[in-house]
Amino acid sequence: MIPHFWGMDIHKDYVMVAAVDDVPQVILPPTRVEMSDLARWAQRRLKPCDEIVLEAGPNAWAVADLLKAHAGRVVVANPYKTKLIAEAQIKNDKVDVGVLARLLAARFICDVWIPDTPVREQRALAAHRATLQKQCTRIKNRPPISCSLRLSSPNCRSGLTASDVLICLQVLPKSSSINTCPLLGCTTWLILLRLGGAMDACAFNLHNLHQT
Repeated sequence: MIPHFWGMDIHKDYVMVAAVDDVPQVILPPTRVEMSDLARWAQRRLKPCDEIVLEAGPNAWAVADLLKAHAGRVVVANPYKTKLIAEAQIKNDKVDVGVLARLLAARFICDVWIPDTPVREQRALAAHRATLQKQCTRIKNRPPISCSLRLSSPNCRSGLTASDVLICLQVLPKSSSINTCPLLGCTTWLILLRLGGAMDACAFNLHNLHQT
């Protein structure tokens, strides 16, 4: 069987694909495949000797897992090191997949490691916890800043704990936009408590994943 080299550009709702052989001669011009039809398309078109390259992205790992069941080799390219694409004057989906396929056939792809499921879960939890931490810091800093602008309390400063923030909130008028957060219709201190609980849950889950 003659292997085909596939280049794929992944989007949220569709995948742009193109294929060449080892000459390289175009086997399939750039074609759009809907994400909902990708599994059926892969089962119909891919062979065990085929190789596939796709660029790293938010859903690249899930697509790579799907394609591994039908192709012999699946690699995820580092887009920052794929210079022919990064430096191209004409850049669109159709051009990208054609270049990726040819680079794969010529063995010029700089690929990245595809993490397994536990590593992906740890990364997702760590990123989620970092986002929660930023939200906590932003909310904690709002009352001290408002106090400073109103010259209300010299004890309000940045980097306070949730209980310290409550003291600052008591200084502000009840109608203040800082005192009542529109998020979920809750007050600022309740938001902090919820974010803190979510951060603790993330830390607990990260610890459990690390132990397994």
